[in-house]
Amino acid sequence: MDWFKDFYDEFRMKMTFGSISDERTKQDVDFMIDVLDLPDGGKILDLFSGLGRHSIELSKRGYKTVPIEYNKEYLKLAQEKAKEKGVSVEFIQGDVRHVDLVQSMMPSLLCITVLVSSVMRMIERFYRKYIML
Repeated sequence: MDWFKDFYDEFRMKMTFGSISDERTKQDVDFMIDVLDLPDGGKILDLFSGLGRHSIELSKRGYKTVPIEYNKEYLKLAQEKAKEKGVSVEFIQGDVRHVDLVQSMMPSLLCITVLVSSVMRMIERFYRKYIML
């Protein structure tokens, strides 16, 4: 049963998918590099890569990204965005449920950017609501 495919796309759209600024993406990537202690030029597996904003920014900084996304339309848009930004990223169309993570992670770091950026936004909202009264 593949009910999650439509649900996930709808969820992304409700979460302002595609309208996140370049500045915010740079902040996300700065955070990932710092918190995950990513080595310069390392390989990063980007699951649920969407429009590729994290993979594109990481590629601009010299990382080798392996972005995987199910939605073919997102991949087309991601490829256009990478070209526009002057970086070469090989986006892979696939179902992350069938990615061999053990084999994929051997030379790589695992970075699930959806989770990282979502957690960052939750922390930011919490901070603004309860700390900056």
